[in-house]
Amino acid sequence: MSIPLHCTAIGKAILSGLSRAELREVPARIRPTAVTPRTIINPDLLIARLAAVTERGYAVDDEETEAHICIFADRTCNFPSCLDTSETSILAKRVLCGASHAPVSLVRRER
Repeated sequence: MSIPLHCTAIGKAILSGLSRAELREVPARIRPTAVTPRTIINPDLLIARLAAVTERGYAVDDEETEAHICIFADRTCNFPSCLDTSETSILAKRVLCGASHAPVSLVRRER
């Protein structure tokens, strides 16, 4: 099963590493589609949420890929790829929890 980058915490963490100009291009390039009713598909809201990831240091999948599941992820670092030194790889980590157990201060529901 393939889940689009725009609705996963890891995907948002990766996308947050883009420049502001590249962030503005994301909705047109990935054409956001809904996986659940909470998936962000509005282009302006998606860009704002991706920018917020950079500001707060972590991304949130707040039931956007599966009901009752909340996932947090952060970009741990960028490092040169072992295979191609012209490319940069991104290392990210995630934490999964039931949505009812997610710390409200971290989720900061904006809907």
